[in-house]
Amino acid sequence: MKPLNFDNSPCSPTSSNCVIWGGPDLACINVCKGDSVTDVVAKLATELCTLLDTFNISAYDISCFNLVNCAPQTFTDLINFLIVKICELENVPSTPSTPGDSTGCPTDCIVTVASCFVVGTATTMTLTEYAIAIGEKVCAIIDTNALQQIAINTLIIQVEELQATVPPSYTTPTFVMDCTVASMADGSTQGIDTAIRVFINDVWCSYVAVTGDAGTLANSVSNQTVASTDLSKVNPVAQMSAQYAGLWTAPTGTIAGTLNNIWACIKDLRDGSVTVAALATPTITMNVTGGPAYVVSADIIPQAPSVADTATVNLSVGVGPTYTLTADVIVPGAMFASGAPTDLANITPTISTSLADGTIQIMPEIYDEDNAYNPITGVWTCPATGVYNLSFFIQLQKPVSGFNSGSVVAGITNVGATNIEVASTVAIGNITRLVYLNGCMLGVTITAGTQLCLTIVNFTDASYVSNASDTARMTIQKVK
Repeated sequence: MKPLNFDNSPCSPTSSNCVIWGGPDLACINVCKGDSVTDVVAKLATELCTLLDTFNISAYDISCFNLVNCAPQTFTDLINFLIVKICELENVPSTPSTPGDSTGCPTDCIVTVASCFVVGTATTMTLTEYAIAIGEKVCAIIDTNALQQIAINTLIIQVEELQATVPPSYTTPTFVMDCTVASMADGSTQGIDTAIRVFINDVWCSYVAVTGDAGTLANSVSNQTVASTDLSKVNPVAQMSAQYAGLWTAPTGTIAGTLNNIWACIKDLRDGSVTVAALATPTITMNVTGGPAYVVSADIIPQAPSVADTATVNLSVGVGPTYTLTADVIVPGAMFASGAPTDLANITPTISTSLADGTIQIMPEIYDEDNAYNPITGVWTCPATGVYNLSFFIQLQKPVSGFNSGSVVAGITNVGATNIEVASTVAIGNITRLVYLNGCMLGVTITAGTQLCLTIVNFTDASYVSNASDTARMTIQKVK
């Protein structure tokens, strides 16, 4: 066999590890079809070496026989010599008997055979039979060795031929892209391995992450809430499947079918909708054309408080039935101001002291729909006569010394506190760090031009210094 480093240029060597044994299974040396030639040659060579060692008579120590010139020269001579010695040990003549000899030895004497010669339960043979069996075994081994040598020679030739053969080269299949996929441009030539890798990693994984897997999509399809038998908004006497025949898909188990039904529902809503004009004036004009008899409900929000109590709704109906509009008037006019309370000097109460002696709270406005609140003076001026809800909330704190006695009074009053709309008082009997006041009055009728403010009077034992963590809030909401 040629070594792999043998200079056989221009041919490329091929390792015998890459050549497969295609012959029959050889159970005696554990060779199987499909083994590499390397393994088969190694097993044959090992078996041959074992047999050569077995037949090498120099490996047998027969010095105990004191043989000088008559020592066996071949393995057959050694076997015959041992047979003679066995017969001597069995007390039988070592020379053949003459015909008719009654002793039957040495050719007919019975001897115990080695385990490899046992047939069934018979463990003995005549000496002649034993010698013949041994000879046949030796011949079989010799024949086998000859066959193995032939096989080895054949394998050597095959390996040498393979080593002289140029190994085939593999070229990855390619194709031209018909569209751009991730980094693979339209018209570019890509290897199939690159195309699969880029598609899975850069396209498919992100696609599944966004759309969901097959189970998620199937669940979404099964969640269709508009049934084929549901009535159309455009034509309430017709089912969706009939109104949109050709577009409506039933039953649907696919995304495509579900999208068809979604488009049908969108068209049904669009064609069955009512168009309302913008609120350019207190009068709302609604134009309805075609379709069934609608019952329309609306919340009317006038643009200015001056028209808060009245609003007109006109329906202009084209060809079709009569339409009914039910309108509830929702009036704007909300104001909300909130900020840290103003400093409050403590006042000793008398029989005549009141909220008029307190301090008007100057709070930033959070929202003021009618622009009726003045954040500089803290005064709200009623923009229109109506019914209003009033509320306030106060939090005062003295973290170090606290309030020990007295009271705090707060309320929403007119400027000058001649008319108190809502007020609240906290009496302090024990030292406290925090004081909370709140009040609410619903459904108060207020005349346009009336000015209201949130006032606090401090009747405690200590002055209050404004604290950013504290709160003064006032809300006014027109409800009618």
